[in-house]
Parts: sequence; C-alpha cells; structure tokens
Amino acid sequence: MNRTARYCLLFGLLVAALPLAAQRGRGGGGGGGGGRLRPADALVHQRVVQILMNQARLTLALSEDQIPKVQRIVSDWAQQQLLLEQEERQMRDLLDSQMRPGVAATIDSLPKLVYGISSNRIRQAQSLDAETHQLGTILSPLQLAQFQLVQERLLKSIRDLPRDRQPPPDQKPSPP
Repeated sequence: MNRTARYCLLFGLLVAALPLAAQRGRGGGGGGGGGRLRPADALVHQRVVQILMNQARLTLALSEDQIPKVQRIVSDWAQQQLLLEQEERQMRDLLDSQMRPGVAATIDSLPKLVYGISSNRIRQAQSLDAETHQLGTILSPLQLAQFQLVQERLLKSIRDLPRDRQPPPDQKPSPP
C-alpha cells in the first residue's frame, strides 16, 4: 500500500505537469531561444527530474553520496532532451505548414526539415547513451538496469498521456 500510494503521488505530479507540456511550443511563436528553456519548459523539466529522482530513490536505494551525482546527470540530460524536443517541434511545425493542401511547398526546405528531424532523433539517442555511460560510473550494474527501467516507464507515460488528451483528428475540441 505504501509503495502504491507513492506511485500514485508521483503519477499525480506527472499529470499536473502535462498541461504545461501541452502549452509549450504552441503559444511561444517559435522562439526556442538557442539553448534556453522557456518558462513552461523549465517547469516541465523540473517536474520530470523531480519525479524521476523520486522513483530512483525508491527503486534503486541510492546512497547519500549517489543522490546529488545522479540528480546532476539526470537534470542535465532532461534539459538537453527538452531542448531537442523543442527543436524537433519547431521543425515539425515548419514541415506541417509546408505540407498543407493549397500551400506551395518550398522544395529546397523539405529535405532539410526531414533530415533535420532525423538528425535530431539521433542526437536524442546519443544524449540518452551518454547519460547511461555517466550513470554507469556512479551506479552498480543492478542500479543502472533498474534506473533504465524507471526512466523508460516515465518517458513512455509522458509520451502516451498527451496523445490521450488530444481529440481524434476528425473531431474538434469542445469549448470550455
């Protein structure tokens, strides 16, 4: 029961962060800001790190020495991931605007956008790989494997929940 209650609390924090995740990039007008997180992104970053660290503490039995080291690595990784996702959203928005019916696409920009999105995905994977290597110097092999499972579950939850909140493509959202 105690572990279930903690999980529910962490899940609640994640759900509370989702409206902020939905706002980022939609009202910002494309201002990614060259390596800086917008305020809504910074709050999402803080929540994701907090949830991930809480789960890591519960699951991995981190020592007092490990906690700040893991927190620094996780925070740096989460910030880099948010910046890469922000960049990908901007490229996808540009690509979507080029692909609308009745809009003359700029033929030269289409391959650049497609390759840019692919390159961005590669950088996200490389960032995750670098984080795993850094954590491997701090955590035991068992802790590293447990951390990866916790992180994957959290990332899957984050990716799945916004999709659940969007109306199907053929429906318009109902007014508030």
